[in-house]
Amino acid sequence: MSHSNPTISSTLIASSSTANALSVGDIINGTGIPTNSEVLSINYISGGQWEITINQTPIEAEVYATGNHNPYTDPSGAYSGKVSWG
Repeated sequence: MSHSNPTISSTLIASSSTANALSVGDIINGTGIPTNSEVLSINYISGGQWEITINQTPIEAEVYATGNHNPYTDPSGAYSGKVSWG
């Protein structure tokens, strides 16, 4: 079985509690999230998961350095909810 690298995107997958605590225009920071990233959109996907789009694309090495994001991991910042990369 071959290994393929995922595409790095500016979309986070978050729980309802995290999504409800954020608003478009908020500034967020956390492991793997570029400093002072702005929330551009928050959209419901399904099954209690939300897609949060930020204005900066993470640096690939920073995302890989944080390890596996499933199950969810806690970021640091103004609101500390659980997120994973989308």
